[in-house]
Amino acid sequence: MEQQLIVERYHKHTHVRLPSPHMHAIMHAAIETQIAQGRAAAGRALERVMTEGLDRHDAVHALGSVLAKHMYAVMKDRQPLDDKAYDADLDALSAERWIAESRED
Repeated sequence: MEQQLIVERYHKHTHVRLPSPHMHAIMHAAIETQIAQGRAAAGRALERVMTEGLDRHDAVHALGSVLAKHMYAVMKDRQPLDDKAYDADLDALSAERWIAESRED
């Protein structure tokens, strides 16, 4: 919860307009928690997309886009998170692909 509030304050301070600041902060906090807790695929993905040119903030967004896709499936299908599929998607993530997909929105 504290991490989420920090993220919300950061985005408010930078005057970034978000459709749902609360949900945005939750995704940031979730990714940072996975990295801090040693989720290997998240750590590898973060390091890789930063090496490919993303700053840490955008890298967290990139990982968050993967998590959001999987969380949508969890809610839609009412099934637990498929850890193997989630980790595979994190391993497939690239900065180039994330940037291209971001521009489509």
